[in-house]
Amino acid sequence: MRGVSLLKSLVSWVGSWITFIIALAVMAGFWFGCYMAVKTWAPEYLHYFDLGLWIAGGLAGVMLVFNEPIVVLATGASRVKEPLALGSERKLWNAVMAVSGSMMIKPRVYLLPDLGMNAISFGWGIPFMSAVGATQGAVHSLSDEELQAVMAHEVGHILNKDILISTAMAASVMVMALTGWLLMRVAPWTGGRRSSSSESSSGGIAILVFLVVGGVMYIFGRLLGSVLQAFVSRQREYVADTTSARIMGSGEPLISALRKVTGYPSIGSDVAAAAVGFLCTADPNPEDMMATHPSLSDRIYHLKDLSGE
Repeated sequence: MRGVSLLKSLVSWVGSWITFIIALAVMAGFWFGCYMAVKTWAPEYLHYFDLGLWIAGGLAGVMLVFNEPIVVLATGASRVKEPLALGSERKLWNAVMAVSGSMMIKPRVYLLPDLGMNAISFGWGIPFMSAVGATQGAVHSLSDEELQAVMAHEVGHILNKDILISTAMAASVMVMALTGWLLMRVAPWTGGRRSSSSESSSGGIAILVFLVVGGVMYIFGRLLGSVLQAFVSRQREYVADTTSARIMGSGEPLISALRKVTGYPSIGSDVAAAAVGFLCTADPNPEDMMATHPSLSDRIYHLKDLSGE
């Protein structure tokens, strides 16, 4: 499309997927190293790794399947139904339909009551099973073109499977944290599964496994996972920005909108911001050292670079 380099868009998209694959590989390698340590020194406790995987997988499944009602409950969002849409709801509905129709998707639309300026994509993360929303503040303060650019960014998250990617990264962090917690807090009281073909580890080695391996998985695994999760999320934001620029034909409408939105990116309560901030157009907590979004200046530079400006 006009003003947007398809080659640069492709490079950005490929780079974001490479980042995601590398991050998952690092997490998997870290998990495997801890697994081998326990297998070597205390094999009767390996079943806690299976338990951690099952629990984390179950929680990730719940997070994904019930993502939409969880976000609605956390933010107080209300569903916009086209036949009844008036005022702010009509403006938001028109913006979403304008940018999603050409992409052959029709996400459910929600209006969030917050007076801050932000938008969000949520749901299952696949076309026809996802939702987008914007705050009252964003709908009131942004022009029609700016609002369309912001909603194109959110539609981009759906097209690029970013909700699924975020869930996968969150699941990897939960696997680390839960397995480490089980080794530290549960294993010492329950004992291991003794195998008739191998002797159990000595008490001293078992305690070392509980404290060292469990502690490393719980603390360092969470820290490493959070850093990687934030890094991957920032790369996906660039790709969603690129998608918005391609849908709109230029990055300028989104640049204009981001300059307004980042000034007051509230999405609701602090709890809601912490829970759903990574799904938003702008990070509700931009000063957080684990910020899930690039800085405004970096995003503007990226958008201008797409057009060769």
